[in-house]
Amino acid sequence: MSQVGSFGAWLAQQRKTRQLTQANLAGQLGYSLETIKKIEEGKRRPSRQLAEAVADWIGVTDEQRALFVQFCRDAATASSPPADAHWSADADAVPLRRGPDTWPAPTTAFIGRNAMIRELSTLLRRPSVRLLTLTGPPGIGKTRLSLQVIPEVQDAFAYGAVFVPLAAVRDPARVESAIAQALDVRAAVGGSLLQVLRGYLHDKQLLLLLDNFEHLAQAASVVSELLAAAPQLKVLVTSRAVLHLYGEHAWVVPPLTLPDPQQLPPVEELRDYEAIRLFTERATALRPDFRLTAENAPLVAEICARLEGLPLATELAAAGIQVLPPQGLLARLTHRLDPPVIGPQDRPARQQTLRNAIGWSYDLLDDQERRLFRRLAPFTGGCTVEAAEAICRLDGETDMTVWPALVGLVHMSLLRQEEVAGEPRFWMLETIRDYATERLTAAGEADRIHAAHLRYYTTLAETAGSHLRGPAQLVWLERLEAEHDNCRAALHGAVAQETAEPALQLSSALWWFWRLHGYWDEGRTWLEAALARATSTDCSAARAEALCGAGDLARLQGDYATADSRLRGSIACREQGGAACGLIYARTFLGEALRCQGDLAAAGEETAAAVAVGRAAGEPHSLALALNCLGLVHKERGDYAAAYRLFAESLALFEQSGDRWGQELALGNQGAIAVQQGDYPAARILFEAALAFDRRLGNKYGSAWALRQLGEVAQRQAQANQAAAFLRESLALSRELGHAALAADCLSALHA
Repeated sequence: MSQVGSFGAWLAQQRKTRQLTQANLAGQLGYSLETIKKIEEGKRRPSRQLAEAVADWIGVTDEQRALFVQFCRDAATASSPPADAHWSADADAVPLRRGPDTWPAPTTAFIGRNAMIRELSTLLRRPSVRLLTLTGPPGIGKTRLSLQVIPEVQDAFAYGAVFVPLAAVRDPARVESAIAQALDVRAAVGGSLLQVLRGYLHDKQLLLLLDNFEHLAQAASVVSELLAAAPQLKVLVTSRAVLHLYGEHAWVVPPLTLPDPQQLPPVEELRDYEAIRLFTERATALRPDFRLTAENAPLVAEICARLEGLPLATELAAAGIQVLPPQGLLARLTHRLDPPVIGPQDRPARQQTLRNAIGWSYDLLDDQERRLFRRLAPFTGGCTVEAAEAICRLDGETDMTVWPALVGLVHMSLLRQEEVAGEPRFWMLETIRDYATERLTAAGEADRIHAAHLRYYTTLAETAGSHLRGPAQLVWLERLEAEHDNCRAALHGAVAQETAEPALQLSSALWWFWRLHGYWDEGRTWLEAALARATSTDCSAARAEALCGAGDLARLQGDYATADSRLRGSIACREQGGAACGLIYARTFLGEALRCQGDLAAAGEETAAAVAVGRAAGEPHSLALALNCLGLVHKERGDYAAAYRLFAESLALFEQSGDRWGQELALGNQGAIAVQQGDYPAARILFEAALAFDRRLGNKYGSAWALRQLGEVAQRQAQANQAAAFLRESLALSRELGHAALAADCLSALHA
């Protein structure tokens, strides 16, 4: 093999490992296709500049750059990369990646900015660039640009790229939860969520895209903490302002390129300008007969210039081509922008311009579309047709038809639509929603619409609560997950009210969902905020339920002092009157807290009392949970026969109520008794059944626990390879959850 050929063969191998064509590689390196072909064929020696470009492309460290360039330039000195070089490729060693299915899918073609994408890709590949922030005004296209960059750099990250949407996150304290949710990491038992994230990310070569960070500046320290804990992590941020963190690289996203309206080039050359091309393509998509001509080109150029090359404003203007010709569009745009409407002095000029562009589009709507547009403002995370109809039609408005107005708003690009679980869901860009909020306030409708929003989601949560312990459990868990952002928005409004009842009602209705889906920390925060508004003498059903929820979530996190206080408070309220099942749950969870602290006598007393109330009241679900917890007390006392009978009765009642989570709980505990009695075949069947329920519900802690038990059973049956597989999977889940005790137990079993 020739000297040049050895490098060419290596370059071809790297390209194929990353599933790139020669044309793809040429585009990423900024060289011609012919140059890449000749180098791979061994017909051309790479220049030093090309070698540096390849080094940036594969992320060669500063320490090894000189050696790498030597390899590229002089294949006789280094005919192949050193075995221990960081740039050597091992495709088989690449772990499972987070791929494009986790990113928002664009519905239109991306226009221009190719050079910018290459430059940003080069930056992200440099080892010295750990944090890159894309800044600029609203509507400049930061998110869309970032989503174009990800495919160009994802091959440099063994764990791929993860998109974290933050637009719906209102509280900086919730940024950790949003990142954890995107990574599919759940809350830990004890310890902070930030610690869990630090542990999960510390050894992963991964790119996090944090989208819409500008309103969460107080959470910048979270980004700093994660970068410090994870040396191979990189973070790409879109924000209207930089994060002001050490080592941050800021990139100001410019407007789309524009021609000079006073010195327009020929029509053929106008299409080379990004803003003109964006307007033309979007207008043609809406009106296939639209063409850029010598007659309308000056008008289109003036429209784009008035909109300052902002992509969102340009798209909104192009949508108007359905109802107005270019001269009509320009006339309406002139009415809005000239003379300019001076907004607040603390707002950037482009934000004022974008508000004008949205206002112009708002004026093109008919009366029903305008009403619906502004009344959709309270929704975060989108809404269903049912929710829009329930909230946006005020009492007495018999003429309000929501569905046609929704369609009209989608056509005008003021609303976007996507399918979620086969059902259409509608949502606004945040900048547009800000404008809708202003219009809602100006119309004097804000109080009534926000009140309707709170009522709707309180009713939804209460309806879900009645199903979360029954056969429709999975369906309602998924529905609440889809509406979680709206529930959060409603909670913000409820907590701000003068009376405690609205916040107590909504938070108490949601706590079982928070419990099952692992939102333990967030759930406690909301419940405690609601409880802080109430008086200690309030013994309403909502406060009693909120106390029970706050106590149980505190117990799950190992905060037994708070658990004891909250659960005893709930019991005191329930004993003054109320549903028997509420008293049963509170006594059961108090018994569990006592058992976890080693007080078996007190735990037995509380759970036995709960069972007695349950039997008298004929409450199958709460009785089933109490029986299960009483069985755990007997198990720890060594009375396995009594424990097994209680678990069996508990399982039968859970099956009667259709609660999959409860069935998993009882099956797993029966399996633990079978292990103690040496019946390993029966134990395996029970643990496998429990694991199946856990996986369907997305219960990672339950899955990790069942896998740990299956590992123990396999070890006792001398099935070493199978045991190791179970234990390794349990260990991975335990670490992801931040459950140190279970992780340590798995490690101990693996090395036994």
